[in-house]
Amino acid sequence: MIYSWIAISIVSLAVAYSMAEICSAYPLAGGQYSWVAVLAPPRYARAASWATGWFMITGILAMGATNNFIGANFILGQVQLTHPAFVIQRWQVVLLSYLIAAAGVFLNVAGPHLLDKLSKAAIIWNMVA
Repeated sequence: MIYSWIAISIVSLAVAYSMAEICSAYPLAGGQYSWVAVLAPPRYARAASWATGWFMITGILAMGATNNFIGANFILGQVQLTHPAFVIQRWQVVLLSYLIAAAGVFLNVAGPHLLDKLSKAAIIWNMVA
């Protein structure tokens, strides 16, 4: 586990450094699809930029669904630890995933003023920890 964590950290840093280099050379607001449009050969720039944008939005949506699923499994796993007789059902995971997604939507739509306080609390928590 330790060696794989170190290896993955090195590879992730290599990706981050290369993205930072591209960002410093081409400071565009769009991100990856804008960089592809600038750096790709003119003949392929539009199609490659379009494909990059779609891969990015697909990845972001999949990441959101995965995070909700992981959160639901974590919460239900904690319930199962404290109540050994409890058996996790698939419908419970799905329902809790939807609840986590709805809580995220509610927090972003109805409570943006709370996000600033939450961010400050998270920074303080990380510094103290």
